Amino acid sequence: MVDQPADEAAVADRLRAALTGAEAVVPGAAPGPVMTLALYEAPPVAAVAQIRSAGADDDGIAAFIARFHDEPLALAAEPVATLGRAEPATTNAVSARVRSQYETAPYPRWRGVASTGITDFPGTLAHALPVAALPDSVTAAMPAQPDVLIAGCGTGRHPARRARTTTCGSLLAIDLSHASLAYAALKARELGLADEIRFARADILDLPALLPPASFDLVEAVGVLHHMDDPFRGWQVLRDLLRPGGWMRIGLYSRTARRHITRARAWLADRNWGKTPADIRRFRRELVAGRLDPALDPLKDIADIHNLHHLRDLLFHEQELTFTPEMIRDHLDRLGLTFAGFSPSQPEILYAYRQRFPEDPTATDLDRWAAFEADHPDAFLGMYQFWCYDPH
Repeated sequence: MVDQPADEAAVADRLRAALTGAEAVVPGAAPGPVMTLALYEAPPVAAVAQIRSAGADDDGIAAFIARFHDEPLALAAEPVATLGRAEPATTNAVSARVRSQYETAPYPRWRGVASTGITDFPGTLAHALPVAALPDSVTAAMPAQPDVLIAGCGTGRHPARRARTTTCGSLLAIDLSHASLAYAALKARELGLADEIRFARADILDLPALLPPASFDLVEAVGVLHHMDDPFRGWQVLRDLLRPGGWMRIGLYSRTARRHITRARAWLADRNWGKTPADIRRFRRELVAGRLDPALDPLKDIADIHNLHHLRDLLFHEQELTFTPEMIRDHLDRLGLTFAGFSPSQPEILYAYRQRFPEDPTATDLDRWAAFEADHPDAFLGMYQFWCYDPH
């Protein structure tokens, strides 16, 4: 969606009024006004329904109708199971705010998942950690078909990818947000994965009362712990659900790579900038026009600023913490876990690291990774994504 200068805002107001008036219920209406309003905001579902006949011969209009009519109705009707109780029991204030954010704006919206083929768990690890040299005792303990928990699954792309790439004994995916899980369940059904993934609503902090300890061979939490009030506490809860010899895949924001984001969040907080859609659009408009602090200019190159929901998740999130390789090492030590390696989004990062530090062929020295990141501050621009395991 794009921003609205004052004159275009007036046009959008007129379109909205027209599309909620009596003329909006006339079947066969021209698609132009509805699709124009969609540049700025989601149009009324009832108005989208009236242009269905125009989509019969136009794939673009048909896709538009699916996105703005069929999908919202399907999501509203999608049942979402809970894990053990009707509502998450935690009273953690940060959890409540984060849940509210994702009820309003499920993130991310996605259409499909790429797959390089399905394999057993040892095959998954061999692909994810190509330079690892794991002890025989560790590889011998790997189950071919692990029982998997994905904590903080969001809109379901992560569990869909796991189901498409790893043969799982069972796959449970949980999240705080009803709206996100509804989207996840809908997409899983579209991909033919409904019988392979069990979705349930729960707060990570409630899991000790909902699941027995040592229930899973693999626990994944990618992009969730850094949104918690106390990430270590959440990580400890998940670690307690791991079986002896089990594995974890973790994703955490990098303090170095997120430096521009952290600066922008502090700038917004200092000015008590609001978080409504209008506030977020105003920030984007001022940023693109060059009317803000020049220190914020690097944000202009980030694709997420062009999507309202993505921009909210990027800069206006209710809770965000960042990490360093040293912090990861310290957390792993406290949890009794062994670092097995990063899975960088770009293979050349691993290659560059091994060129820099040939004395660490398995790329598992987190102090050296800290030195590498100091010279390559954007190496983990998405997240640190890494694997670790219980050595016992």
